[in-house]
Amino acid sequence: MKIIKTPQAPLKFLNRFNLPDTLVLTVCIVGLLTISPSMALTQEYETDRIFIRQQSKNHCLVNVRDQIREHRKTRDMSDEHNQLINRHVWNRNRTGLEMSQNQQQRLNQLLKGNPGPKYLSARQLMQKRERMYAKMKQNCKDLASQ
Repeated sequence: MKIIKTPQAPLKFLNRFNLPDTLVLTVCIVGLLTISPSMALTQEYETDRIFIRQQSKNHCLVNVRDQIREHRKTRDMSDEHNQLINRHVWNRNRTGLEMSQNQQQRLNQLLKGNPGPKYLSARQLMQKRERMYAKMKQNCKDLASQ
């Protein structure tokens, strides 16, 4: 048998049987479509899965870092801050300075003996945040070990 030298050679071989050109092209296209997916399969290595897990962990850590950066911009009310505001309201009342509506409401609460809601201290808030950040980071590390 002759070695096929050009891409048109298979078409010439099929034309020996006096088949219409459209049928020959259809057969060739269907043949290529059935052969090409099997040629596209690749072997998967264990290192690929390790790389994918490590990459997902890194993406997670980057997202957590961004969330932490955004969360640090917000300031939570601490017990010290609440006491400072109460002291400020008492001083304004004692000196006779005008007070805003919120300050007047707070003064009325203080006069009734209600110092307002209880907040965590600044130290407790910091510890709570650090625990939350550590938990978010640990979730990313657990994601990589699965």
